[in-house]
Amino acid sequence: MQQTLEQGFNIARNAALLAEVPHSVPAVTVNRLCGSSMQALHDAARMIMTGDAQACLVGGVEHMGHVPMSHGVDFHPGLSRNVAKAAA
Repeated sequence: MQQTLEQGFNIARNAALLAEVPHSVPAVTVNRLCGSSMQALHDAARMIMTGDAQACLVGGVEHMGHVPMSHGVDFHPGLSRNVAKAAA
């Protein structure tokens, strides 16, 4: 799964802008598939522990139902036979 179609829209920045968070406040989208929420939480904790941030807002979304698993995948042609079977 790659960030493609709706999944590539940087949802964190869009949510911050829609919530009228000041533009000076950073927002980042983490994409580690199933590990995204834990990675985001660890990143936020690290920023607070190192003094890079006083507070962080961590959220998560699931939006896999609209994009086929094989969309945007361009593996080496020699691997495509196995990928097609796994994604079917």
